[in-house]
Amino acid sequence: MKRGGKRMAVLRDEEIKQIYGLPRFTEEQRNTYFALNPAEKQEVAKLRSVKTRVYFIVQLGYFKAKKKLFVFEPADVKADASHILQRFYPEQDECDTNLIFSYYIRNDHQKRILRLMNYQRATDQIRSDLLQKAIALGGRIRIWTKNNDLSLVAF
Repeated sequence: MKRGGKRMAVLRDEEIKQIYGLPRFTEEQRNTYFALNPAEKQEVAKLRSVKTRVYFIVQLGYFKAKKKLFVFEPADVKADASHILQRFYPEQDECDTNLIFSYYIRNDHQKRILRLMNYQRATDQIRSDLLQKAIALGGRIRIWTKNNDLSLVAF
């Protein structure tokens, strides 16, 4: 499958979206991925507003599903935000689900999620160590990820 350039494309655009794009949950999947264990509930309780809590739960559910952190447009997550609002905050008459937050809030939420899930951001040292281990295991190796970003490492 060719894609305009010199490289052969192994995946179609739709398959790439499925792998790297936002999750598209069924109602059953929403119930699973947006469920909160006691530690997650504790972390959510530390957040101030309902809007901030909804945003955090959306990010956490997406991370549980894809092991990836996302930056998204409010319209892209409206159904999930509404589900969370109805599930966890039914007493709220209305809540602004226009989930646009500053870099600092998003970064804070991402740090919390990584800590909760026992992940950490890959530093240059971690990347270097991983590359050395991969080379030791396989000799010659070529690593490619989307945007050449080995961004998360699980322990």
